[in-house]
Amino acid sequence: MRQTIKQRIFDDLKGSETDSNHVTRRMFRCWLEGSYLGEEHYRQNVADLKKICDGGLKGFGIRMHSWAINQFTRYTAHDAQCSYGYAQKCIVEFFKTRVNKEGFLEPEPEWDHFLWLYTEGLVDDALDLIEEYYYKARTSPKWDNTKKKKYVKTDTTIYPNTDFYKDLALYQERLKAGRLH
Repeated sequence: MRQTIKQRIFDDLKGSETDSNHVTRRMFRCWLEGSYLGEEHYRQNVADLKKICDGGLKGFGIRMHSWAINQFTRYTAHDAQCSYGYAQKCIVEFFKTRVNKEGFLEPEPEWDHFLWLYTEGLVDDALDLIEEYYYKARTSPKWDNTKKKKYVKTDTTIYPNTDFYKDLALYQERLKAGRLH
């Protein structure tokens, strides 16, 4: 029986959500290393990753996630012999329908949380390609995060200056003023 492209993509993704040694993840690393498209592809991947690292800490996670998602989708489309858009649609659908949420307390995480975790693994796979360069880049001044140790002050507490605590401080302010709906 012949499988559809979607079934092949789903079969390739099964089990790879949590296993970094799963065949799909290993083949993705081969994709990054140029085993599919040749040495020029490898060199371009290394150049892209170095450029992302050279951009510093600000926005690093977003840049890396975007790059890893793009590369994984390109790999999936190449492997399944389909378009980039269709491969992307299948990957998202897989995570929307196949995620095992057993063992999580209420509220259970949404599908996009698991997709984000999967992407974190893909980012790790990509950074392995330039591991030494990545660790050297992290010592540059662009990666210095010590200057940003400011705090958000409320009437009762001082919180670190992160989005979560900014939102918490804003919530407490609105609660005190009676402006919550």
